Amino acid sequence: MRRGLLILSLLLLAAIFMLSTTQETQVVQKNETNVSITLIEMDGCTNCHSASLLLSRMNFFSEGLGLSITNRTVDWDSEIGRELIAKYNITRVPTLVISKEAGSSIAFLDAWGKNRLGTQESDGTYVMRNPAPPYYDVDKRNFVGEVTVIEIVDSDCSQCLNLTYLYDYFWRAGIPLANITSVDHSSAQGQELTGRYNITKTPSAIISKDAEVYDLFDEVQSGAGIRKEDGAYVFKDPFPPYYDTIKEKIVESEN
Repeated sequence: MRRGLLILSLLLLAAIFMLSTTQETQVVQKNETNVSITLIEMDGCTNCHSASLLLSRMNFFSEGLGLSITNRTVDWDSEIGRELIAKYNITRVPTLVISKEAGSSIAFLDAWGKNRLGTQESDGTYVMRNPAPPYYDVDKRNFVGEVTVIEIVDSDCSQCLNLTYLYDYFWRAGIPLANITSVDHSSAQGQELTGRYNITKTPSAIISKDAEVYDLFDEVQSGAGIRKEDGAYVFKDPFPPYYDTIKEKIVESEN
């Protein structure tokens, strides 16, 4: 579902936690329950924040949840990380492993179920199964949602409008860009790319298909005029001023 994106779900989760000071919460969760949470992370995945964001919200709202939380962070390839991944058949990191005592919190159970954050295992442990991208697929040994961009530019066109306005579409939709590389249209790589994607205006951008895994990418694609071509997504209709590679001149206005 489009609104199933976990980043947006976390905002809903925060709202639920803030409402946990109702009379029901005050009665049922009068005494705090000790809960341990293990955050399993992966070094090198700089934009993989969904599990740590969820953990920070749980810590912030711990009193309203009626929980006293103890945290630890381990690397997925550490001894403890490998043990937990094997024990609970974890296929995506980052993730959270939450002790069964969290189930004593009505607010936690409500948020966990409504947001489809994960599963409860046979031993009672709660395991986060659906981190928002980007994340690392343990079975396939690759990153999912690591969006990269190749900009096709004219390095001599100082007045050409940069593509910041295009990237703003991505950031507003919660789609991080892992890497942006600039290539001059006159270089060998630039000529190969402009020929393959029939690019006649610069700056243009070629966006990796990793963008597909984000629920809101369809809105970004339609809003920014991005087209799918040859296994990638291409933006090739920049606002002026831009450089026309066919006419070999700078276009200041479309009029």
